[in-house]
Formats: sequence, structure tokens, C-alpha cells
Amino acid sequence: MKRLIGFFLILLSIGCKENTPSINIPTPKKTTYTSDTLSLSEEVYYNKVLGALVGSAIGDAMGASTEMWSRKDIQLKYGYITTLTPAVRQQSPEGTWDHNLIAGATTDDTRWKFAMVKYLSQNKETSTPLTLPSLSPITMGRSQRL
Repeated sequence: MKRLIGFFLILLSIGCKENTPSINIPTPKKTTYTSDTLSLSEEVYYNKVLGALVGSAIGDAMGASTEMWSRKDIQLKYGYITTLTPAVRQQSPEGTWDHNLIAGATTDDTRWKFAMVKYLSQNKETSTPLTLPSLSPITMGRSQRL
């Protein structure tokens, strides 16, 4: 009986063996990195920056009515937001923007971006990665605020 069970187990293990083809995974090739500076014309650069700022403002306006809300609260009130909606509610304790905004109005997020772009445009000769940390709200004096 032991021989029969042993033979059956051997037969079963041979029959269940899968013939998996070997997988040939190539080793990564060494990459030569190139310069990360872009060569854009002033017009193309301007259009890219403008597009990013306008897109950000549109997103800010679409999300203004539900800023700081949970996903569940948004779904209960609006379902799925596909258009501009007014932000009618108490002023947010987390944000500094006005309450009861009309549909399409932007929040302080867009106003801060505008202030940053205005500053950088007016100070493009002296604005460098080394001088920008001085714009921190912690280090800015009241007379320097935008």
C-alpha cells in the first residue's frame, strides 16, 4: 500500500510539473545624460508659462466652492462638478480668501501666484535661486509684502 501511495505521489508530482519558459530580462543599459536646459524661444516660453497659470486659475475657480471639503461632502452636495459653481458658505478658517464667491471667482491661491509672477517680472534681473528664499513669509518684512 505504501508503494502504491508513493508511486501515485511521484506520478502526481511529475504530472503537475509546469514547464515554464525561462524569461530573459535584459540588464539595464548605461544611459548618457544630456543637459537639462531647454532651448525655447521667448514666445514659446511665455505661452507655456501663461498656459500653466491660466490652467491653474481655472482649476482654482472650479474647486473654490469645495475647498477643504471631503470627497463624501462634495458628492452629497454636487455629485460630480463639471462647471463653475459659487462658493456660498462661511469664510474658511484654513484659508484667507473671501466667503460667498460668485461662480468663476478664484481664491487666494491664484492671487498668490499673480503676486509671485508680478514680483519675478519686476525683478527678473536680480531674481535667482539664491535670492528667492528671501521671499518666504517668515523672512519678508512688512514693507516688502506684495
